Amino acid sequence: MEKVQDREFIDLYWKAVRANYVSFPSGTWEKGLEGVPQGSTLSPVLSNIYLHKLDLFMEQKTKESNDSGPVSLECPKYKEIHTKISNLRQMFLPTYR
Repeated sequence: MEKVQDREFIDLYWKAVRANYVSFPSGTWEKGLEGVPQGSTLSPVLSNIYLHKLDLFMEQKTKESNDSGPVSLECPKYKEIHTKISNLRQMFLPTYR
């Protein structure tokens, strides 16, 4: 597990967690006990920090997949049926003559 090392960001996080917020629909002030309230301006930043590792992982997997070449073989029978369907579909287009 990695930790965020930026002291200013950590301070901002704790201020957001401890801040009071208005609860809807009652309109009463609530004390923040845990986490950042949904809709907080800090929420997208936290999700970007959390999801950055997933982005890097998926980028690596995509590169590996692209580098490995095609994963399936062409099926001549499928191609033949697909062509027939495509040609028949053309007859129903308004531009068909």
